[in-house]
Amino acid sequence: MAMWSALLHPLLIAAALLYAPGGLIAIAARLPVRVVVALAPALSVAVIAGTGLLAPGLGLAWGVSVVAGATAIIVLAAIAVRAAHRLTGILISRRARAAAQDARDDGAPNDPDGAVPSEEPAPQESAGPSPAPASIGGRVSRCWAAARGPAEDLGLWIVSAALMLAICAQFINAPNAFSQTYDAVYHLNAVRWILDTGNASSLSFDMVISRGAVYPLGWHTLVALTMRLSGVTSIPLASNAVMCAVAGLTWTSGVITLTSALTVGRRAGRIATAVLASAAPAFPLLGLFWGILYPVFLATAMLPGVFLTAATAGARGMTLPRRAVLWLMAGAGCVGLALAHPSIIVIALIAAVSAAATRSVSLAVCAVRARHHMRRAALAYVLTALLAGASWFAAPALRASKSVSQWPPYTSVAGGIGEAVTSAPELTAIVWPLALLTVIGFLSAWHRQGTRWVALTHTVICGLYVVDVSQKVSPLRYSLTGFWYSDAYRSGGFMMVTALPLAGIGACALADAAGRALPRPARAATTVPWLRAALTIVVIAALAWQSTGSAAMSYNLKKFGLTFLVTDDSQSLTADELAVVNRLPDLLGPDDVVLADPWRGGSLAYGLTGVTTLPRHLSSYGSTSPALTVLENSLDEVGDNPEVCPAIEELGVDYVLDFKGRTILDGPQAPGLSDIQPRDGFRTVLRIGDATLYRITACA
Repeated sequence: MAMWSALLHPLLIAAALLYAPGGLIAIAARLPVRVVVALAPALSVAVIAGTGLLAPGLGLAWGVSVVAGATAIIVLAAIAVRAAHRLTGILISRRARAAAQDARDDGAPNDPDGAVPSEEPAPQESAGPSPAPASIGGRVSRCWAAARGPAEDLGLWIVSAALMLAICAQFINAPNAFSQTYDAVYHLNAVRWILDTGNASSLSFDMVISRGAVYPLGWHTLVALTMRLSGVTSIPLASNAVMCAVAGLTWTSGVITLTSALTVGRRAGRIATAVLASAAPAFPLLGLFWGILYPVFLATAMLPGVFLTAATAGARGMTLPRRAVLWLMAGAGCVGLALAHPSIIVIALIAAVSAAATRSVSLAVCAVRARHHMRRAALAYVLTALLAGASWFAAPALRASKSVSQWPPYTSVAGGIGEAVTSAPELTAIVWPLALLTVIGFLSAWHRQGTRWVALTHTVICGLYVVDVSQKVSPLRYSLTGFWYSDAYRSGGFMMVTALPLAGIGACALADAAGRALPRPARAATTVPWLRAALTIVVIAALAWQSTGSAAMSYNLKKFGLTFLVTDDSQSLTADELAVVNRLPDLLGPDDVVLADPWRGGSLAYGLTGVTTLPRHLSSYGSTSPALTVLENSLDEVGDNPEVCPAIEELGVDYVLDFKGRTILDGPQAPGLSDIQPRDGFRTVLRIGDATLYRITACA
């Protein structure tokens, strides 16, 4: 069992990868500090996964040098564009001043009085003593006032990250633990494949042969690069490090900065969001319990940063060039989202349409009341309709296959609404501070123009969640929620992107109500700095105790953490089976190939040890490898079935793992791998409990 200290180095490397490439690009584009922090991970993933996508076409092996080179090129390009824009502005300004001077010179002889302008300005009467230069203390006070907001955000980010890391540590049980779920087989093996081959292209990736498969590899490239830079050889350890970095840093920074923007920097809102970010069972815990949904987890964690960037771009008083840069950076962030998991783009489009719709309604109301700007309001409606229509027509390209979007409903419409309102999807206990503050914030957000879009977006996402959990499989349900396989565990996580900012808005509403209820002397006392700081600490501690440290959260952690435990009855690898897998590198040569039943976890041997294993995922490759299908169905008949030995020779299989444990999700069994005996062409190499490694000798 690895020590927790082993997680620190890859965790720091993962954090650097999440913030260094994107942060440099955002700084080069001169984005606001909060936007830099929130958007950097999405930009980093866009660069890391984007280079993996493009490298094969350029004849390059993907790796650290390619990512660093691409980052440098983008940063230099941003600096060059900024310098060109500044130079253009200087030239235009000089020409304008020269033209103005020429105009004054041309007009001087025509002065009706014939006066020549004096070179020196006329003396002005003094209206009083000259103002004293600003004192050093005054400058320090102003600097501190300007830096206090970001400093408080940083402090709350540290608190939130610490709480989240503590939650993650309880959840995974050990630093090198791995999920015993369906998708873990693919995700761990995909990282190994990238490390072995240097192929990180989402356009053709199935770990066996290239058949034009498209799968988002933002998560896998991030883990692989973390391993290369840190020197860590354990994929589970590196995956957990990246998971902690994404949950503890990317997610918390995104929701804190987004809430800060929506509440105009109100302390109550930021505190509530910072603490509750680690207490929301629907995200990130639910997506890491079910699936395991690493790609959706990464994409969802980065979404608040894109929301913040877009909201900043749409703010009033922004110059056109700055607005254009922010929109461009938001688009680049969406590229990172898509390379993590395309389904999250649908949520981004929902937010965009919601923001446009609420803005259009606001403009229309103002136009009717003031009886002007009617054309502007009409244009806003037209643009909103065009955006909604374009989103709907683009939707089919983002939907998953209908065959894998068949998750059945499990509750009624009323039950689904109850889960959405309390921010507690199926299998989770209600965390009441989060639930109550979200409801209060939802009601409060509708009364403010700047936050109404958040409430509308939350309503739509919750509505889609209710469709997932309560409606039978149908073409309409697939059209609405097929983007994420109509899976409620995914849409439940999406709700938290808007629920947490709403909880922050709700905290501000409660603080306002409490302030109005307090007598004037008590309100005055809260402005005393030391008392205000003490009150902040008390609120953080109380909120953390009632949310992150609540009995409901303990129940959620205990339940979800079971998927990371290796026991004698694990649904993927049992303790005996894992012991056999860990011995494989000592028993097999580098060119040996092992046949395994992926549904019993045997295929994890590839990701855990690097031993070449077939197949490498639960959705096997029967359509492209008939030989593999023969072995999965008939290997135990090697002495009688004439098709078996040719299949063994075609695939180069030397060994077979015979695991007797449960199948994942009680799924299908490979009949040819379920009744192997130490005879009939099989020689026992290693047996631990019911787990056995056989050498295939029949076809030698």
